[in-house]
Amino acid sequence: MKESKASPSIDRRDFCACALGAAGVLSLSSSFACGGGGGGTPAPAPGGDAGQGTIATTESKASMLAQPAGTSHHYGSSATCPGVTGTHQGIFLIRDATGIYAIDASCTHLGGLPAADAGGFTCPCHGSQFDLNGAVTHGPASAPLKHYLVSEVTVGGLLQVVTTTEVSATTRIS
Repeated sequence: MKESKASPSIDRRDFCACALGAAGVLSLSSSFACGGGGGGTPAPAPGGDAGQGTIATTESKASMLAQPAGTSHHYGSSATCPGVTGTHQGIFLIRDATGIYAIDASCTHLGGLPAADAGGFTCPCHGSQFDLNGAVTHGPASAPLKHYLVSEVTVGGLLQVVTTTEVSATTRIS
């Protein structure tokens, strides 16, 4: 009698998260691995390091300040619901009435990638909501999104975000 090995299983939620994440990442790169329980490993995003360090943007201070308050740009992964706390989804570069700042693009609940909406960000994984400054307005997330240092690469040049340097939630460049 032959012994059969059980193949790894993946539940419906993880399959959907993996499929949605793969669709977004495959347009950037062909290196996306899906597996059970984790939703996959995202490929590095253009202009970033997909982990910790410095993320180069395609925006200058002048171009961001010329955009309306409430504008946000995402730099990083597109693995929507990885289901792993601490997953690095990149950053959001944001323009508000007082200047430019960057916040972590990883939901503090289970690492999902919140989507920008009318007044902030909503994580599609479990419904956590954050205001434009990264404060939690609706759980299950309980911690705010981290703020990172934003600086110009050269005076008048492109902006970069240093994800190894956290700053106050009120820090802006203008």
